[in-house]
Amino acid sequence: GGAAAILIHRNRSTAPKRTPAVPAVAAKPVLVVPGAAGLPLAFARRAAGAVAARAVCGGRAPAAIVTPADARTCASAAVLTRVTLSATGVLAPRRGGGGGRRCLSLRASGALAAHRTSPAATSRRAAALTRATQGAESAGRGDNLAPADVLRATRAATRQAAARYDGAHHLRALAVAAKPGGTCVSPTPTNLLSGSYPLARRLVLIAPAATASAPAVTRIRQTVDRALGGVPAVRSDVLR
Repeated sequence: GGAAAILIHRNRSTAPKRTPAVPAVAAKPVLVVPGAAGLPLAFARRAAGAVAARAVCGGRAPAAIVTPADARTCASAAVLTRVTLSATGVLAPRRGGGGGRRCLSLRASGALAAHRTSPAATSRRAAALTRATQGAESAGRGDNLAPADVLRATRAATRQAAARYDGAHHLRALAVAAKPGGTCVSPTPTNLLSGSYPLARRLVLIAPAATASAPAVTRIRQTVDRALGGVPAVRSDVLR
């Protein structure tokens, strides 16, 4: 990782001046929070979100992929893109099941899933999604797709498999409210992309303002958008 570049300006009336040091973008790793390690980024290294945000703030990393909460700890960073990595939820049979519920608070969703989940139904759905994921990965590699395109195609295939499975088994997704009595938000594509669905896991790509438009950082943003810009499948517990 080379030294910071120094630009020297010469004229007859003033002494040489130095510009502020700028991080050598290409020589430093992109910091990625645990759980997002599958991103096809060169020079990526896992780091806790708070550590990654501090590294960006201090100019010690060219970019970092962190949670929105971690991104807010570095007010000077530029936010380059926001994506939805994954989402979880609760499914109920369309007839009966779930006590006729249509909406749950975050707290109630965990309790209901813990006590009313059908392990067999949940496992069958998870297996169907896993088969779709593995099939899409194999097909993408067989077609020699770029890693970012493989990930994008895999996410799309898994989402489509989830929709087919839920339709064939007459399952409906329950809406979720961030707090009791709050607004109920369903896991629709729009709500998943915007992050308004409470059980969506969002990630933010941040970079120091000084290097946010550097070509290497632009390539990082393009890769993240290409790989994760679509709607994820919702991994759900299925109620009895």
